Amino acid sequence: MKGFKKIKTPKLIIIIFLAILVVYLLPSISNPNGSFLDSFKNSNNNFCTVFLRSILFALTNSLFCIIVGLWVAFKISKIDFYSSTGKALSILIVPFLLGSTSIAFIFKMLLLHSNLMGWAYEGSTNLFIILSFIQFWQFGTLFSYLFWLSIKSIDNNVNQYAVATKMTKWEYFKDICFPNLRNLIILLTFICFIFSFYEDVKISLIFRVSEGLNTELISHWISRNYQSDILIGYNYALQKISQVSLDSLFVVSVTFIFYGLLITMINRNLNRIQIPFFNNRLWKNKSSKFTFISLVLFIFVSVPLIIVFLTNKINFERIDFLIIPLTLSVLGAILATSVAVVFSFFTRLINFEKMGSFNFFSFFFLMCLFIILLIPPIEIMLGGFEWMSYFNFKGFYASVLFWLIGHTFLSLPILGSFLMVTNFKITSNELNYCKIYNVSRKDIFKINFLKKFKAEYLLTFLFAYTIILNEGLLNNVFSDNIPSFVSVLNDSISSKNADYSLSMLFFLVSIFVALISVGIWLRSIKKYQNEKIIA
Repeated sequence: MKGFKKIKTPKLIIIIFLAILVVYLLPSISNPNGSFLDSFKNSNNNFCTVFLRSILFALTNSLFCIIVGLWVAFKISKIDFYSSTGKALSILIVPFLLGSTSIAFIFKMLLLHSNLMGWAYEGSTNLFIILSFIQFWQFGTLFSYLFWLSIKSIDNNVNQYAVATKMTKWEYFKDICFPNLRNLIILLTFICFIFSFYEDVKISLIFRVSEGLNTELISHWISRNYQSDILIGYNYALQKISQVSLDSLFVVSVTFIFYGLLITMINRNLNRIQIPFFNNRLWKNKSSKFTFISLVLFIFVSVPLIIVFLTNKINFERIDFLIIPLTLSVLGAILATSVAVVFSFFTRLINFEKMGSFNFFSFFFLMCLFIILLIPPIEIMLGGFEWMSYFNFKGFYASVLFWLIGHTFLSLPILGSFLMVTNFKITSNELNYCKIYNVSRKDIFKINFLKKFKAEYLLTFLFAYTIILNEGLLNNVFSDNIPSFVSVLNDSISSKNADYSLSMLFFLVSIFVALISVGIWLRSIKKYQNEKIIA
């Protein structure tokens, strides 16, 4: 296909992607048991209480991660991006790269014999406070780094103007920083909200989750009721899950729309808000102060990792156990990365101007992409089971096929959004040039995308690998055929004589992948710095 003669092709490709997702899910959601919002009308199943608890936890935790992340980013905003201290701050992305199962393992080991574990069981509020801290360690550190990057992208002339006019810190934030951060704040709030609402792996593996202790979140409620309903019949259980999933999807979507409107209202009235302790003048460069803050952040991220390595043995004799899960994770990462690359490539071609920067159009597109994560993960799993049953697929290879498809869908929002933002670097002028000279899409991809973004595509592959390796639900369900980190850790916890040496092997792989990812990121920073010097 030559050039841009069929300009509707990119839109058609995106529609096909979405159609595949809908068709994949259709068997598991097409026959709900009950009327609209019937899940909330039944007072006997405790659904409303668990749903509200999940909403409350997601709202408070996402706000906590965003507010503290902004505060940290503002505190370190004077650190030079290309300095050794600035490069050292890249350690802040390591917790997110480790994945949920690795983080569950870290804090399980840290809390196992500590007084904090006992304090957590004194009340559900205590447990959720500790869980919020763990969530911040995973997401808040990444958010701090991303906010810092966004602040560092502000033109230096603007910063000099702020100092010259003696702006207060609050004026600098609301007039200069916030407009630059607004879309990123909403997007990251949405991401944190979804992952907190459907939190499953960390709370299950670190603590004991139960209805009686008031610690059950929506993902555990859905799983528990599915296991109960399936005793009556598979079709009945599927219908009940479909109803709950559709009701949850609708209410969570409405909740977040309200949340977005609230942020918009705050944005419009920001000038009326005054924060007294934030009204002193902008600070001057104090290198010792920023070095100390950076050191605290470095310790905050690295110490938990060091403690786990020093206090647990690694059983290298069982390394053969990793062959199947690591190999399949590579295949899954290749598939997920390929889909994300193709998806992001065609989204960039939808509109040269609007999809070339972080604006309302591209932001709305990113938000729609993350709607996939509003679908309960169990629906992705059941969709695979339904298609396996429909085509009479059985055995190891059938499990692998739908395990790969499920992971591709679940990882697309994270991988796709990363590459969509990466593609902002492709200017509209470059694409218009290709359009004028009728360059084929194959050549456009090879010259304008693949040649420029080899490091980013490799980084995406590593993201996909660690996401798949550390995912909880699919890996646990398919663990009979596909050994996984989460199933090994589950077995260790439930065993009377817990042996975490095999879990340490999986954890070692996760650390290795995370450090390679950071190394690639630092290399891309150096490359960008050299290009800037040459320019």
